[in-house]
Amino acid sequence: HNFRFEKNFTLRMQKAWNVAAAASFATSITTCISFISNSMSVFPAVSSFGIFSASLVTMNYFAVISFFPAVISVYHNKIRPCWWDHPSLLFCCKRTVPDEVEPDSNSEEQKEYALVRFFRDTWAPRVIKYRYVIIVIFAGIFAAALLTTMQLEPDEEAPTTLPDGNNYKEFNDIMIDYFARAGNPRNIEVRWVSGIDVDNPIDRSGTEESDIDDYGKANYVGCETYNPTTPAAQVWSLQTCHDLFFGNMTDFHDGDFSFSLDGSNGPKARRTITDNVPLNEYNYYTRVSCPMQGFRDWMLTDTGCGTLEQLGLPCFAETSQRQGCTTWDTNGNSCEPFPVPPSSFLDAVTAFLQDETVDPVTLQTNFDRFSTQVFVENDVDPSSLSGDFSCRTNSDGLVLFAISTINVLDQDFALNYEDGIDLYDLWDTWSSQMVKHGPSEMAATMQTDSAAWAFYFLNETLLEETFSGIGLALGLSLVVLMIVTGNIIIAFYAVFTIGLIVVDVFAFTVLVGWSLGVLESVNYVVVIGMSIDYTVHMGNAFTSSKADTRNERVVLTFQRIAVSVLSSAVSTLLAIFLMFFAPNFFFVKFASFLFVTILLSCIYSMTFFPALLCVIGPMGKTGDVYAFARWLYQKWWRKRHNGEGQDEGGPAPEAASSGDKEADVDMERPSNGGGGDNEDPIPNGAMAKES
Repeated sequence: HNFRFEKNFTLRMQKAWNVAAAASFATSITTCISFISNSMSVFPAVSSFGIFSASLVTMNYFAVISFFPAVISVYHNKIRPCWWDHPSLLFCCKRTVPDEVEPDSNSEEQKEYALVRFFRDTWAPRVIKYRYVIIVIFAGIFAAALLTTMQLEPDEEAPTTLPDGNNYKEFNDIMIDYFARAGNPRNIEVRWVSGIDVDNPIDRSGTEESDIDDYGKANYVGCETYNPTTPAAQVWSLQTCHDLFFGNMTDFHDGDFSFSLDGSNGPKARRTITDNVPLNEYNYYTRVSCPMQGFRDWMLTDTGCGTLEQLGLPCFAETSQRQGCTTWDTNGNSCEPFPVPPSSFLDAVTAFLQDETVDPVTLQTNFDRFSTQVFVENDVDPSSLSGDFSCRTNSDGLVLFAISTINVLDQDFALNYEDGIDLYDLWDTWSSQMVKHGPSEMAATMQTDSAAWAFYFLNETLLEETFSGIGLALGLSLVVLMIVTGNIIIAFYAVFTIGLIVVDVFAFTVLVGWSLGVLESVNYVVVIGMSIDYTVHMGNAFTSSKADTRNERVVLTFQRIAVSVLSSAVSTLLAIFLMFFAPNFFFVKFASFLFVTILLSCIYSMTFFPALLCVIGPMGKTGDVYAFARWLYQKWWRKRHNGEGQDEGGPAPEAASSGDKEADVDMERPSNGGGGDNEDPIPNGAMAKES
């Protein structure tokens, strides 16, 4: 637009391309940096989003500086001559295309856009006049936004793409309110797992990070660290099931130090499980799904007794009559059939799972209830196993790999991540105590859960990645802007302005009631790349201006670039507005972040940033990184050719280019006092002639 009066099309395109390519490069690379910061995330969803977006911005830049100019050239040279002012391409009209003659100053003034005159003659003088007021107002906004940002909390809910009121999203809440007997699907489930390598539980080699169903393979251990067939292992497994719910019912704790006790003598401190749950047998069986408990109870039934007789084992009627027996004695003198001898354990467990008797309370068979907790496989090739599994393999080739016990806590999934990690640490302490005092053949036992622990640590990592990503993006943007604008002060002011916008976006998140979750962590880093464009354009226009004072430079900046900035902001906001109607909540939230970011960026670039330049904008060679680089080069050249004793204030080396010398002359132009506070705003239209 600034070169629309250039008569020669090639020269006009060359000038426009030189300006646009440099400015677009600055904004594109800073936007890429923000997305690249996301690509370094340890979470595949965040990382893939960053890689895709950075690639998209890169391809868009190359298309804008290559394909788009080519299209304009084809239009100007081929289409426009035969399609001037005609609505159809089916035939060439015979009308003559008007000559592009450079008008005189009066006609240029008449053809000048009203917005250009508005920004030059009205908006810029007011920004200059009220520059201190503007800075104070934005300082107050920053202080309020910072206080609001301090109230930002990590999201206690799992990320969702469903809007409020959606049937799928409301399902769990309805289940809790109207179907209490079905249990609370939001409660945390602790899983007490035996048979998997504690230090390296999952082999993820060869997995695809972007495939959410590709979990990898469990690393099952051999008999040396997991042998549930021994009587001691059977009794220990059953007693740990009891301790999961009742707490301190066994001798496996280090005194009173347990997750279920905080130093007091009594069950009141057992908030993690039974704050509102009475410690009775019914609640134990409701909340703890223990295969070993089911196996023991099954042996006391008639069906279990019949199976025991087939295996040559005594039933309860016989074992209860043993002289001097004790409950669950591990030396063969138990008052119950439990525990069974090691040689019969696998066959008895198999019969237990295959029993088709339906429980009258749960309306489930043993297989229905425990099949997802007992991990077995038939016809396993021993050569495919890593380790000795003979103690867990029966005569039919069935291998028992692991057993898991599920304990439903009286604790909702929605927790602050810090409280959630504290809860995890308590359970990990409990797990360590159980294993420490258990038999050596059950060392491969650990506690885990369905999703809560991972979610809490995910939130912690997201919080760290968000702020580290913002810091990385701001730091890299400062370097890029310093190179592109050639002025470290302008680069610092631009990054400082972007920092204010980021804080405002944080405050916006708090005001609308959102928390820091997966979606927000992605958007916060993207804010930097999306908000830097307009400020960079304004700063670049300020540094390239040859005016003598700060005020004059600000006026020329508004005249040259303000319309483009406003047009870009309006078109972007209109495009984003359509995303608010998306059924997917991710797009609605993403649109909200972008809309607020672009709006704030436009406001800051049109008010705060130019007001800041009016007060402390760099003039002359102040902050010029290239002038400093030339000085360093000259200093190095003199030392190399004239020795250490040569006066460093001598003439510049002849190797310096004429362009550099000319740049020095331009930058040393008098500044009329540096554009200080006493400068008066430029009268309306005063800069038109100079431009």
